[in-house]
Amino acid sequence: MRKLTNISKKVAATFLAAAMTTALMPMAVFADDDEDEVSKLPDPVNGVITLTSGDYQMDKDVKGTILVNTDEEVNLNLNGHNITSDKSDAVVNHGTLNIRGKGTASTTAKESAAVVTFPDGCTYLYEGTYSSKLWYIVKNAGFTDIDDGTFEKTAESTDNFSLIDNGWDGSSDKMNGTEVEAQEDVASMYIGDGTFKGNSRTPNIVKNGYYGELEISGGTFINHTESKNGAPQGNIVLTFDTAKITGGSFTGETAIACGTAKENFNDYDDDESFGARISDGTFNVSKQIVGHSEGTENIVNLALNGGAFNAPLITDDKYCPIKVAGGIFTEDAVTKANSMKNISIDEDSPQAKFTNKDGNYYVFDDYYIENEAYRVDSDTKIVVTNTGYDELILYTAADVTNKAGEDSQLTVNRKSVANGETAISLENQIKALNEEKAELEKQLEEEKAKDTPEALEKAREELEKAKSDLKEAQAKTAEAEAAKKTAEEQSQKSEDALKAANDKLAETEKALDSARAEIAKVTKPGKTKVTKVKAGKKKLTVSWKAVKKIDGYQIQYSTSKKFTKKTTKVKSAKFDAKKKAITTLKSKKTYYVRVRSYVKNDSAKVYSKWSNVKKAKVK
Repeated sequence: MRKLTNISKKVAATFLAAAMTTALMPMAVFADDDEDEVSKLPDPVNGVITLTSGDYQMDKDVKGTILVNTDEEVNLNLNGHNITSDKSDAVVNHGTLNIRGKGTASTTAKESAAVVTFPDGCTYLYEGTYSSKLWYIVKNAGFTDIDDGTFEKTAESTDNFSLIDNGWDGSSDKMNGTEVEAQEDVASMYIGDGTFKGNSRTPNIVKNGYYGELEISGGTFINHTESKNGAPQGNIVLTFDTAKITGGSFTGETAIACGTAKENFNDYDDDESFGARISDGTFNVSKQIVGHSEGTENIVNLALNGGAFNAPLITDDKYCPIKVAGGIFTEDAVTKANSMKNISIDEDSPQAKFTNKDGNYYVFDDYYIENEAYRVDSDTKIVVTNTGYDELILYTAADVTNKAGEDSQLTVNRKSVANGETAISLENQIKALNEEKAELEKQLEEEKAKDTPEALEKAREELEKAKSDLKEAQAKTAEAEAAKKTAEEQSQKSEDALKAANDKLAETEKALDSARAEIAKVTKPGKTKVTKVKAGKKKLTVSWKAVKKIDGYQIQYSTSKKFTKKTTKVKSAKFDAKKKAITTLKSKKTYYVRVRSYVKNDSAKVYSKWSNVKKAKVK
C-alpha cells in the first residue's frame, strides 16, 4: 500500500540544502595556528599578480589580473576587497584555486571574464560578487564548483554573452588571449547555490557548450531580458551536451534550450542516456519549458522527471525529443503536448488534476499529489485520474473525484471513494448547510415584511415549513460536526497507537529512533581538513583533523587533481580515526587526496563538504 506522509521530500531537500550552504563565515585566516601562515598578495608585474601555493588574504583593492599557474594550490580570501581589470580577465586559473570571503572580481575588458579556468585548473567559488562588461562572467574549460556568490550582468554590461560558459563553442575557444583546443571529458561545472541575474541583452544565464558536463542543484536564476508586455525573456540554460537540474528557482522565457549535440542522445528507454534531465526545481517561464537552439538532427534530448512548471507550453519545437514522467504542469501545456510527436508522456500519467484560484494543473506522480494535497484549501478541486498499481491515500481539505477507473483504489480522509464518486470534505459539507440555513432565514424575513391577510397566512404556512427545514438543516450540521469530531478522535487514536508502537520500537533501536526523532533537524557534519600526506613505498598515509559527532570518514585519492571517475578511488575510516594508510599504489605517481566526514540518516549518509586537497608522490 502506498501512503502519503506529512514530511515532503522537497522539505527534506531544503533542510539538506540549508545544511550544505550553512554560512561559510568570513575567515581571518585559512590555516590553523600550527600550519602555514596567511600571506598578503605580492606586487603585480606588468599588471599580473602571480600566486604560488599557499593561503592569501587581501588587505586592499587590486587592479590587474590574479594568475594561478599549473600545479599551484591557492586559497584566496577576498576579505571585503575588490579585484578589477580593464585590460584582461580578473582571475585566471591553471592550478587549484579556492575563493572565499566578501568582495568582488570584475573586468571591463573585451573577451575577458571575471574568472577563467583552463583545462588544467580546478576552481571553487564559495562567496563573492562577480561581473564582466563585455564577455562571460565565468568561463570554464576545466572544473568549476560554484557553491555560492552573486553573478550579475548589470545595466552597464553591453555584450550579448551568457553569464556562465562551460565547455567549448567549436573546435577551440580563445581564453586569456590563447586558443585552447576542445577536449572531451574535461570541462565540468557544478552549481550548488548562488544568485544569477541577466540584463536586457542576456541570451542565456548558463551556456553548456560542446564537451561540457553541467549539474545544477540549487540557486536563483533570473533572466531579465524583457518583452514589451514585461514578461521575462531569454533562456535560463542552453545546452549542447550533458546537463542535469535537481533543484533551484528559475525565471525567464525558456527554462532550458537544447542544441545540436556531438554525440547521440536519443534512447527514450534509458533515463541515463538523456542529454538533459530535470528532476526538481521551481520554473516560472513566460513561453515554454524547453526550447531549441539550432539544427534538426541529433538534438540534445530531455527527460522531465520532476519539478513545478508554471508555463503555457512544454515546447513549441518539433525536433527536440522530450520524455515527461514526473512533475506539475499547467493543463494547457499538457493538452498541447499530446499533439506533439516528439513528446513522450508516461503511460501511467498524469495521476491527478488540480483546479485552484491559479488555474488547472496536471500532476504526474505521487510525490506531487501528496505535497499539493496538503497545501490546498476547500476551494480546490482534485480529480484523480490514475491511482497506480496500489491504493492511493489522500488527506486533504479539498473535494476529490475518482476518475481512475473501475479497478482503482482511492481513500480520502479514511473513506473509500469508488470510481465516479466525489468525496466532499467536511468543511464543504458544513459550508453548504450553513448557506442553506442563511437562505431560509432570508426568505422568512422577507415574508414577515408583507402585511396583507393572505400574505400573513401564507407566511405562517411557509414559516412552519421553514422552521422544519431549518431544524433539518441544523440536524445535518450537527451530524457533520459530530462526524468531523469522530474523525478527529479516530485520528488522535491512530496517532496514539503509532506513538506507542514507536516507543516499543525505540527499546531495541535506540540509535535509529533518535535519528528519526531528529530527522527534521539533520545538519551537515563538520568539514575536516587534511593535515598531512606522507608518501611511502607504493603507499600513502593520510592524516586529518578530527570532527566531532560523526559516523565516519570517506577518503578519495586520485591521480587527477579533478578527481575524475576513471582515476578516483575511495576508502572509508571509522569515526574515531585520524589517519588512514592507502596501499598498492603505483610507484613514482603523484596522488591527490581529500577527505570528508559523514553522519548516517536512516539508511542514507549525509556528507560534509570535501576538505582541502593535498598531493604526494609515491616512492
